[in-house]
Amino acid sequence: MWRRGRAYMAESARAVDPKLDPMCYPLLVLLRGAEAVAMSDLIAELGIEKSTLTRRIDSVERLGLVERIPDPHDARARLVALTSDGRCRLEDQRAETFRRWRERLAMWDTADVRQLAELMHRLGGILD
Repeated sequence: MWRRGRAYMAESARAVDPKLDPMCYPLLVLLRGAEAVAMSDLIAELGIEKSTLTRRIDSVERLGLVERIPDPHDARARLVALTSDGRCRLEDQRAETFRRWRERLAMWDTADVRQLAELMHRLGGILD
């Protein structure tokens, strides 16, 4: 399951941009849920060092997927945000992923799908 998860992340990254490092994909997913995020919050959520985060942001910025913007509360700080192109690409990838999952699970009994969703939710709860 973990191996498949890593493969899924690599596939998802390629769907957003063929040059996107799969290790940068979780960064984009976090940014999708907000207008802009402080680097300190990204470090805490991703559990990585500041230098690693900086390299990842530089990488996705070169691809035009994110941008650094001034923090309105701290003139010295920068926030990280998806560009409109980055948000669009990520949403397209997400929509295609949901389409494929719906197609695959359409063959399952509705009760089984509900049970799977409940169990995945419970598993996620103990992993946080």
